[in-house]
Amino acid sequence: MTFREKLDDLRFEISERIVNPLDYYLKFSLDDAYAQLLTSVLPVIGYGMALISLGDYLYIIYPLDLQNPAWELQTLNSLVRQSWTFLLSIGLIFSRYLTDNKNDASAFDLFLLRVIRWVVLTMAIMFFFTIPLIIVDTHRLVSYNTKQIDQKEQNQLKQIPAVKAKLNQTSDVRQMALLGRALGLNVQDFVGKPSIQVQEILRQRLIIFESELKQKVKEAKKEKAITLWKSSLRTIFAGSMISLIFIFIWRRIGVIYRLYG
Repeated sequence: MTFREKLDDLRFEISERIVNPLDYYLKFSLDDAYAQLLTSVLPVIGYGMALISLGDYLYIIYPLDLQNPAWELQTLNSLVRQSWTFLLSIGLIFSRYLTDNKNDASAFDLFLLRVIRWVVLTMAIMFFFTIPLIIVDTHRLVSYNTKQIDQKEQNQLKQIPAVKAKLNQTSDVRQMALLGRALGLNVQDFVGKPSIQVQEILRQRLIIFESELKQKVKEAKKEKAITLWKSSLRTIFAGSMISLIFIFIWRRIGVIYRLYG
């Protein structure tokens, strides 16, 4: 292929890629119409989601059970989780102001923005002030669970001296098996063994049972405490992030209100 032929092919390829200015105009007109359609539909969806979120807030809070640390922690965690839906609804409401058409913002829209602005500020303050409450409630609940576990441990440990006393008073293998079974010990290998041997085996298993019980209690208290504090710290972190986002939204709504008001 000669140089002239290559040049002609290049000119033809360039001419094929050149688009009629009318096509550009139609494309931009359609894009603008599509954007206006979206910015008129998405805010309606946002308002609907916001109302549903507020209804969910009331559903979570009611009925009140104040002074109950378990209820307070669960309620605050649920409120934090539900806030992401509320934030998404605000984002959809803001989509109305992504275009330059000021006629899209009516007086009623500006009124709703003003209401939303003070709602998000109130929620931001609320989430910040609930951080000490979450810490106190978590500590109270950990203490309560510790007492419950200790009480259960004491009840089981009190059975051991009684079992030992009865063990010294009987030589019946069946009776010994009943004593061991009452504490959840393995007694299936007692069959066919002399009573003296069964007594010695049961005493050894009582010692092991007492040691394992204390270890299990220690692990249970640690596991419950870790689980509670992990959940509470997650709630605190998420609540803090939501509070900062709410404050940012509060300030941005103020800017929009000044521009469109």
